[in-house]
Amino acid sequence: MTIPETETTCNKCNKSFRSSLNYHERNYHNSSLTITYKESKDSEELAILTLERNKETNRFECPFCDKSWLNSTSTRSHFYRYNGNCESISNADNSSDDEESDTEDTTIATIKMDATDLVTVFPKSVDSPRRSYDESILRALRQTGGSGSEKNKALWIADNLKLQPFALLDDDDQAEEIALTHCDNIKPLMAKSQDHSFHVRQITAGKKRAWENSHISTNATSTKNIEASLMSIQHYGPYAKQLSKRCYKQLDINSCQLLNDDWSFLPQLRYACAQLLAGSIIMNKNSEAVLVNTVEIYGRQRSLDVHREKIVNKKGKSAPSSLPPVTTKYHHTWATTITDNDGEKLVVGTKTLNALITSSLRIDSIHEASVGGVISHFELDDSAALTASIFLDCDSIKKASVLASDRNANKIDRFGLRYQLRQLRSKFQYPSTYLLCRASSIFANDLRSQPYTIFTLCEGPDTGTGRDSSAKFASKLFLKIAENVQSSNHPTLEIMFVKILVAKCQDGQMKTALQEIVEQFRDKNAIDILENHSLNEALKKLASLMSSSIASANKSVAINVNSRVLNGH
Repeated sequence: MTIPETETTCNKCNKSFRSSLNYHERNYHNSSLTITYKESKDSEELAILTLERNKETNRFECPFCDKSWLNSTSTRSHFYRYNGNCESISNADNSSDDEESDTEDTTIATIKMDATDLVTVFPKSVDSPRRSYDESILRALRQTGGSGSEKNKALWIADNLKLQPFALLDDDDQAEEIALTHCDNIKPLMAKSQDHSFHVRQITAGKKRAWENSHISTNATSTKNIEASLMSIQHYGPYAKQLSKRCYKQLDINSCQLLNDDWSFLPQLRYACAQLLAGSIIMNKNSEAVLVNTVEIYGRQRSLDVHREKIVNKKGKSAPSSLPPVTTKYHHTWATTITDNDGEKLVVGTKTLNALITSSLRIDSIHEASVGGVISHFELDDSAALTASIFLDCDSIKKASVLASDRNANKIDRFGLRYQLRQLRSKFQYPSTYLLCRASSIFANDLRSQPYTIFTLCEGPDTGTGRDSSAKFASKLFLKIAENVQSSNHPTLEIMFVKILVAKCQDGQMKTALQEIVEQFRDKNAIDILENHSLNEALKKLASLMSSSIASANKSVAINVNSRVLNGH
């Protein structure tokens, strides 16, 4: 799949584009528009109507009501929705969100604005070379012969308690033994040693103190306690073998600002933000933590992303949203869960975007990976979401910083482009459906560990069932459509490609849906993909039929994710 990098300008409105200039011109500058629609919802009879753009207002006007539009997309949507029976619609509906919701603008703004710089220099981890120092600690704790995990645990305990080694010397200044003390005791001890010799005396343990809960800090929001909890999971949890090799940094103001920077002026940030959150760890107040293996980014503005999170008030109540509340732990940024018809989903929300976690793994205990969008084994209710902690993978921060500084960025990685397409089931007539803004962690960026989508199911394992085999042929159609959109300013779908898929597909609903697409060609060899509403309706039906096959294929992905995080392969 090739992606054009050049920028072109519309000679009628001087707007700049990286792709889809033809789509823009047909949508906003066509002088006439021919619409085919059903005369009623229950009728199969088609009506054909040709509209001329009003030269004074530069708008298309409905002959049945008083509504008008600047672009072809909204005009077509009106007739598909009302079937010409729109006399009763008032002017008050002229800005209806339902009707304008699927209009998007692919303009690249020319306003100069720089992306927020990320901090990409990090303190050395406990794995940094400190041979004599570390060996002294291990000797003091009698762990020199221990296993690798036991040594790491001993070093971690010493670091967190701020214990430092010091040597007990004999009269010849030879080290007889190594002991540990708090770092604040080292300098006074060294000063006294200049004038005094010390004697060693054992302090025997008296009656053990009965610890009470009141003496133990329970402040879950303490940064020190939170980071200690993460380090405990990272170095001694069930996935310590791999996680202990990674570096994590708690979300800071720079990262929050980048996640909230406006895409209108910085379109490359949709890719940078996806990479920034890939591989992150989200932890609740109970020290339950999930590793974010795959994340999909969605914009808030309908002009930038037709698949934005919709906010519809019902019965006077606000609908659930990932938009950050007034007060959050991080600047305009939080992690929460939202429940929809599919189930409970884990998301990160900012003012500019919402990030859907499509693959995650509990790392504080052993659980099957959650793959496909619905989260399991992890809860973030309203109160827990306000205190949830987010830790970023340091390598992801560095990669995101590079993407954020590249105004020509249009993908996250140069490999696996089809796996960077989001899992979507509608609006196939719009360019933003085919954006490459899905990112994966170091543990999930190979094809075996990627959640399957309608675009990649054709790459999945063979199950031997006819339904899954037919779903793979349908997936080849979606992949072909995506590749055509990505590589052409005027993408089309050829009838021969679809006919070949129909011939290979077994009898059933999937084959019937593919045949319905063939019928749309009529006497043409190819049809447009963008702005083709009737093709979109057929593709929506096809995508829905593929859902069970995708869920089945993702079971193997969950197994691979567990193995990769546990063993690295």
